[in-house]
Amino acid sequence: MPRSRNDQGTLIGGEGSPATSDGLDPDPEHETEPALEEGLEPPPDDAEADAGAPPRSHRRRLILWIGLGVGGAALVAGILLAAFLGGGGPPTRAARSPTPSPAIVPARIPFQFTLNRVTTTSFTERNAPKAARNAAERIRVVLSDWYDAAFADPAEWKDGPAPSAWSAFSRPVIGRAKRDRQALSLGRVAGLTVLEPTGSKLNVRVLLDPSLKTLGAVAYVTFDAAGKLTGGDLLEVTNTARFILRPVAGHWVIVAYPSARTTAKQRPAPRPSPLAGPTASATA
Repeated sequence: MPRSRNDQGTLIGGEGSPATSDGLDPDPEHETEPALEEGLEPPPDDAEADAGAPPRSHRRRLILWIGLGVGGAALVAGILLAAFLGGGGPPTRAARSPTPSPAIVPARIPFQFTLNRVTTTSFTERNAPKAARNAAERIRVVLSDWYDAAFADPAEWKDGPAPSAWSAFSRPVIGRAKRDRQALSLGRVAGLTVLEPTGSKLNVRVLLDPSLKTLGAVAYVTFDAAGKLTGGDLLEVTNTARFILRPVAGHWVIVAYPSARTTAKQRPAPRPSPLAGPTASATA
């Protein structure tokens, strides 16, 4: 069939039109007319072309582009619908604000003595400084645990030393030590909120037998602390004691306390200094 003189378009997708990768028109020499079975309108006559009607090939390209646009939009809508209904997995939940963690209260640091001086006494002129030092270190731990429970532990300010703290004394001495708790510990203090050690000293003299084994020891202790009461008043605590210790079943325990004394003095809270007011100026 002869081509109209106004047909300058390009057939897209026809059986005889080779495809180009860059979307340009194929070679006009290889163009073929589409069959009438495609449902397209027959080519217009010259009168229609002269009357200003769009060329036949332009109408075919417009129909094809509309078809492609509608089909592409339907394809994209189908993909989005499938992803929303089942292809995208379970719906995501809104992120919850993190639960605030409770405030962490720092752990209380137990009171510990520091060995100031270690001396020895033996039945011979020989000495065993290493054995004496090891014994003094174990005694330091025993007395540190006792003073922490008898003075520094806040639970002691209400109920006295814990039952387990009395294991620092030998069994024959525990009963008498509990009766002397006012001299050996701080005891109950109403309204005490803070007690901080301000000074301490521990000197140990170790007794050695002829074979340089430790028989016992004498510990000299001083302990000072400062506290604060709920009303703002201050509390000054002082303890001095002399303990005799012996190893019993592999553990050092207090077998006697020739001297022990504890004093607690309450002092009023310091008053704030008055603010300096404006000075009166002399007038003429």
